[in-house]
Amino acid sequence: MASRFSILSKFHAVARQLAQQRGLLVILALLLAWEAAVRLSDNPALVPFSRVFAAAADAYREGDLVNNYLASLARVAVGFAAGAAAGLVLGALLGVFRIVDLVLGPLLTALRQIPIFGLVPLLGLWFGIGEQAKIVLIALAAFYPVLLNTHEGFRGVPRNYREVATILMFSRPQLLRRVLVPCALPSILTGLKHGLSFAWIAVVAAELFMAAAPGLGNILQAGREQFRIDTVLLGIVLIGGTGALMNYGVTLLEQRALRWRPAFV
Repeated sequence: MASRFSILSKFHAVARQLAQQRGLLVILALLLAWEAAVRLSDNPALVPFSRVFAAAADAYREGDLVNNYLASLARVAVGFAAGAAAGLVLGALLGVFRIVDLVLGPLLTALRQIPIFGLVPLLGLWFGIGEQAKIVLIALAAFYPVLLNTHEGFRGVPRNYREVATILMFSRPQLLRRVLVPCALPSILTGLKHGLSFAWIAVVAAELFMAAAPGLGNILQAGREQFRIDTVLLGIVLIGGTGALMNYGVTLLEQRALRWRPAFV
C-alpha cells in the first residue's frame, strides 16, 4: 500500500509539473508543426523556424543584434518611467481630490479616445521624428493605462475605511499611507503591467514609423527591405519573447507586493 501511494504521489507530482508547463508545450508543438509544414511547402515566402536561429547567430556575430536590442530596451525604460510616473501622480490626484477629477476628468476622457498611433503626425510636427518624439510616444502609451487604473484604485477605496480613518484621527499622510495606497495598490499594479505592455508595443511602432535608428524595429525594417523572412521572424520572436518576460516580471512583483492578499498566498 505504501509503495502504491508513493507511485501515485510521484505520478501526481509529474502531472502537476507538466500542467504548469503546458503553455511551453503548446509553443513547442506549434514550432514543430511550423517546421514540418514549411518543409512540405514550396512557397518561397515561408521559411523553417530553424533559419531564424541562423539569422540570430549571424546578427549576433556582426554585433547588430545586441545593439538593436539594447536600444529598444533603453527607449522603453525611459519612456515607461516618464509615462508611468505622470500617470501615477495624476491618477492619484484625480482619485483623492474630487475637484481635480471634476476639472480634468472630462478632458482626459476625451483625449484617451484618440488612438495613440494617431498622434504620430502631430508628435512629428512638435518634436521631429528623432529620439525625442519616440520617447514621447512611448510615454503616452504607458501614461493612460497607469492613469486610469490608479484613478480607479483610489476612487474604489470603500467609504467605511475612510470613516474609520477619520475616527482614528489619521492625518492626510497617514490616510494616504495606511488606507488609500494599500487599497489602491492592486489596481495600480495592474495599470503598471498594462502600461509596460503598451509601452513595448509603442517602442516598435516608433522605430518603424519614425526616423531610422538602432532598435528591433530596425531589424524588422531591414528584413523587409532585403526580403529576409528569417530576419523579420527574428524580430517578431524577440519582440514577443521580451514582452512575455516583461509581463512575467511584473507579475512576480505583483505577487510579492500583494502577498498579504488571499489570492497570492
